[in-house]
Amino acid sequence: MLEHANNVAQVCYYLKQINLAYTRLMDQRLADLGLTQAQGEVLFMLWQNPDLSQGQLRQQLGVTAPTLSGLIDTLAYKGLIERQANPADPRRNNLVLTDRAQMLRNGYMEIKATVTNAFATGLSEAELQLLSQWLKQLNHNLVDITTQNSR
Repeated sequence: MLEHANNVAQVCYYLKQINLAYTRLMDQRLADLGLTQAQGEVLFMLWQNPDLSQGQLRQQLGVTAPTLSGLIDTLAYKGLIERQANPADPRRNNLVLTDRAQMLRNGYMEIKATVTNAFATGLSEAELQLLSQWLKQLNHNLVDITTQNSR
């Protein structure tokens, strides 16, 4: 039982270290575009699905409402996102990417591809698929616990 707990703790430690290293590397590489990793993820999600509501975007990114609001405020200040009133629901805003944001897309995608490919160096496609399944299961376990605790 103790060995299992130690192994789980080690997995958690490495997941955190990987996340920190990825964020640092993306922040370094994106600096020339005037972006941080977190800002880039917001743009990436909106490039992939421009119709996401702010709530859906928050859920997809796994951040709190105040965190997303701060990211959107910064991106709006940089001229990359505009908030436009939703004609169907005036209480809500649509997030619209500006032409300036669209011009950053190729550079961002290139950086993201370079970093993620470097991250996966030495792993076969089969190993990446297996790792992805394991991580998905770990995430599912935590989501289940969180859901149970919020009831």
